[in-house]
Amino acid sequence: MFEVKERDRRRGVLIARALTGCWRATPPPWDLRPEELDDVGSLLLDAGVAGLIGRRLRASCEEGKRWAFRFHQAARACILHALRQEQWLARASAFFAAAGIEPILGKGWAAARSYAEPNLRPYGDVDLYVPIEHAEKAFALLRDPRFPPCPVDLHVGFAELDDRTPEQLYARSRCIRLGETTVRVFGSEDHLRLLALHLLRHGARRPLWLCDVAAALEALPSDFDWEYFLSGDRRRSEWVKFALALAQHLLGAQIESSPIVLTQPPRWMLQTIHREWGRPYRPRRPLEMVLRSPHELVRELIRKWPNPIEATVTVRGEFNGWPRLPFQLADCVIRTGRWLRRVRSRFGQ
Repeated sequence: MFEVKERDRRRGVLIARALTGCWRATPPPWDLRPEELDDVGSLLLDAGVAGLIGRRLRASCEEGKRWAFRFHQAARACILHALRQEQWLARASAFFAAAGIEPILGKGWAAARSYAEPNLRPYGDVDLYVPIEHAEKAFALLRDPRFPPCPVDLHVGFAELDDRTPEQLYARSRCIRLGETTVRVFGSEDHLRLLALHLLRHGARRPLWLCDVAAALEALPSDFDWEYFLSGDRRRSEWVKFALALAQHLLGAQIESSPIVLTQPPRWMLQTIHREWGRPYRPRRPLEMVLRSPHELVRELIRKWPNPIEATVTVRGEFNGWPRLPFQLADCVIRTGRWLRRVRSRFGQ
C-alpha cells in the first residue's frame, strides 16, 4: 500500500510540473524527461488537459514528439467538442432569455475565458445558477423538448457563493457576447472565489480545477476588488487564500499586486493533491445507482471515502497541522445523514 501511495505521489509531482504555466500564451519550456512523460502521459490524457500539454510539447525536444501526436489528436477532439458546446450554450441562453430568466454561468466555459486559447480547455456540464424563486420555471424549461441538447447542471441558489446576496452577484456579473446572444457570467471576484471553493469542496481531485484558479488569478482585471473578494463568510475566505497558495506553489501562478499574504499550504495538503493527481480521475456515482450490485456498491463506497481536503471543507475546519482522520470520519457521518434524508424524501417516508 505504501508503495502505491508513493508511486501516485511521484506521478502527481510530475503532473504538476507538466501543467506549470500551461494556460499562458507562452508557456514555460517543457522539462519532463521522456521516461517521466511515459509514466504520466496516459494520466494527462485522461485528465482533460491534452490541449494544454500539447502546446508545451510542440516546442519541446525531439523525444516528446511521439506523445505530441496523441495529445494533438486529443486536443483536436476537445476543440470540436468545445465549439459544439458553445453553440448549445448560445441556444440555451436564448431559450432562457425568451422565458424571462437570466441564469449566471460559472466554471467551465467561463473559466476557459482566462486561458490563452479558450477552446483548449474542455467543458463538461454547463453550470447555470438561478435564484431560488426561478427554480421551478427553470427546471420546466430543461424538460421542454425544444430545449437544445445542452448538458446543463442547474444550481438552485448560488452554492459556494451563498454568503453574497443574489442582488450583489447580479450587480457584479457581466455579459459576454456569444453568437447572436449574450451569456451572463459571474464578476471576476465572485468567479475566482467560486473556482477556489469548488476546487477545495471536491478535494482538488482534478488538476484542471487548479489550472482554472491559476489562469483566473493571472487574468485579473486592474480594478479587481480584493476587499470584496475576501468579504463574506470568514472561514471560506481563509480557504480561498489556501486555494490561491496552492495555485502559486504547485503550478507557479503569479499574483500581481496582491494585498494579501498567502500562507504556505501544510504538507499533508500538498501530498493529498499529488496522490489524487497521480491516479486516474473517476467521477463518483450516486449510491442509488449501484444498490443492486454489491460489488459495485463496495467499490463506490471506497471511492466516496473523502480525502483530507474535502473532509476539512465539509466539517468547516481549518487547513492546519492537525490530524485529518477525525475530519474524514465526521465527513462520512454528515454525508450519510444527508443521503438518508434524500432517500426518505424521495420515497415519501
